[in-house]
Amino acid sequence: MVEQNERSVLKNSALAARQFSCIAHKLQEHFAVMTIDAHGHPIQLHIVALGTANRVEAHPRDIFRVAITDNAVSIMIAHNHPSGEVVPSEDDVIFTERIAMAGHVLGIPVMDSFVLAGEQAMSMREIGCLSGKPVELNGKEIKCDEVLTEYSRVERDCPDSLIAAIGSLRRSMEE
Repeated sequence: MVEQNERSVLKNSALAARQFSCIAHKLQEHFAVMTIDAHGHPIQLHIVALGTANRVEAHPRDIFRVAITDNAVSIMIAHNHPSGEVVPSEDDVIFTERIAMAGHVLGIPVMDSFVLAGEQAMSMREIGCLSGKPVELNGKEIKCDEVLTEYSRVERDCPDSLIAAIGSLRRSMEE
């Protein structure tokens, strides 16, 4: 549940990460989405996927379904690492960039992505993810620009009718 006394989560990544504390100590990976309103206040925290001890798979449709249902203007996402290792994996970085790409197409930006492990949390935005620039993790460079190049192809090839349908769905939910 979203803590009501911490309504401006966009101002501070530590406050935002604390909103996901309910998954930090779980023994299997959980993937959560916090929907955010037009004022930068959290609407609701949703657990959208449960995984194993070392992996969770969340689908973009499940992530953005809760955002559209809540009429969110942006989201933050998080998952936990039961291993206690707070550093994101290469898969974590690439997945975050892909979700951000999907959010851009839908008009629901991903404001940050967190990895939680016990009492620790890491903001992927703070380490350079979500910027489209390469991210260095454990001495290895992960080229996020390749993911964004794929986004450009999707945006170019995406039919106007699909973009119009998404816009229509959002407007109908706002009414």
